[in-house]
Amino acid sequence: MASTCANHSSGGESCLKPAPLSCKNCRLVSEVAKSFEFGGSKYFWGNTPAIDVLRLDKNEGVDYDKELNVLFAASGDLRNVIKTITSLPDSFDKELSVVLNDKEFDVFARNAIMLLLCLVIVEPEEAANAITHIWYSSLIQESHINLLQEKIRPRIAQVCARIESNSEDALQTTWEFETSSLQMTLSNDNWKRLLNFLKVPAGLTVDRANEIRTAVTLAKECWDFRDRKYSTMLRPHRLAEERFREDGIMVPFGGSRKPYTVPNP
Repeated sequence: MASTCANHSSGGESCLKPAPLSCKNCRLVSEVAKSFEFGGSKYFWGNTPAIDVLRLDKNEGVDYDKELNVLFAASGDLRNVIKTITSLPDSFDKELSVVLNDKEFDVFARNAIMLLLCLVIVEPEEAANAITHIWYSSLIQESHINLLQEKIRPRIAQVCARIESNSEDALQTTWEFETSSLQMTLSNDNWKRLLNFLKVPAGLTVDRANEIRTAVTLAKECWDFRDRKYSTMLRPHRLAEERFREDGIMVPFGGSRKPYTVPNP
């Protein structure tokens, strides 16, 4: 006999129908329909601290003088990639090749955009600022959207222009920079999708973007989850967490939100 559905509405009412579908993750609850599940299956931010997967100084040693080839299969976000590269000893001067992939195109597209920003922006502080907000903030500055439009979109558009004459289903391109290069292979359709990631969708206002976001981050159905998380945090951390859930802007608690006027595409 099927167990009773585990779905409960925000008004406190319970679904009493038999539930044939078990949660494939926890195996603890059953539901009548997939539509009762809350949230999606995409993980845009990693939920563990970044790690240096090489730890070259602790393993091969700081005097290691051979090329390195590193694969981040199903990489998720870039945190482990960044941590690994920035942790290399200053003495390492050989070629480093890093391969990333991920089944979620949204995650892959954001990684590709951020890697291009790393390579096209000359000033490290400017690059770090832009990438931080494109990575985490729901609203970004006018200067950030200008970077996407002026520095990144033309490069992707050039690739898309080659699709019409491409007889294959996928297209590979390589961008060369002073000391680095970035090679990317995507299906023809995904190149076009990537181009659309670089502009704010038509009709997406600041108010609408906030409405979409807070429907998840402040959902009434998840009060209990938030309260349990907050119960283990210091009061200043709770306030900062709640502020970020409300406005989605990655700045210090007392920092000005005024410059952030553009929905993050």
